[in-house]
Amino acid sequence: VGTTPEAMKEDLMLGLRVGFCGALSTFSSWNEDMVNLLRRGYVDHALVGYMLGITLPMVAYRIGQHVAISVFLHRARSQIMRDERRTGGYGLRIHRSEDADDDEDNHYFDNGSG
Repeated sequence: VGTTPEAMKEDLMLGLRVGFCGALSTFSSWNEDMVNLLRRGYVDHALVGYMLGITLPMVAYRIGQHVAISVFLHRARSQIMRDERRTGGYGLRIHRSEDADDDEDNHYFDNGSG
């Protein structure tokens, strides 16, 4: 996979074309099977097939949305925690003395030199 914008554009377009054609052919095959069931007189099977074929993709889409949001939030929280744990950084860390009250005056600055 290329990292230049042109190469990434080509990879994205290839993925979209393959995904669209795959989805279209799958939907067409499924619809043909349902029509064949109707023609043979299996109306109940065809209706169940249509209901499942329409409902399951919507449910899977919603599950995918929730998984994507959960992964995003997990990564964002992990990044925040890594940033908070980072030592050194820009040279200033605020330490609080252990016997201090909740006063703001009891903070001191350390440049990380020990």
